[in-house]
Amino acid sequence: MRREKSWRQRAVEVLDALEIERGDPDVKAKIFDAYPFGAREYTPYKTWLEECHRIYWWAYKARQKPLPKWLGGEE
Repeated sequence: MRREKSWRQRAVEVLDALEIERGDPDVKAKIFDAYPFGAREYTPYKTWLEECHRIYWWAYKARQKPLPKWLGGEE
């Protein structure tokens, strides 16, 4: 029996397909436009925001200060 993908799995697939580079100034617009679940409400939207936060932090916010050693930085 084949199992349906969870909201998180589908969100991760969509976000992985985006071509986002570290320091990309259009990262917010790309993530906003990629939303795949229809109406922005309830569980799908909450899950989407959690995964977007991870991507956004990596692509934009983390660049503002040096990365810690455990993330491959020198600090």
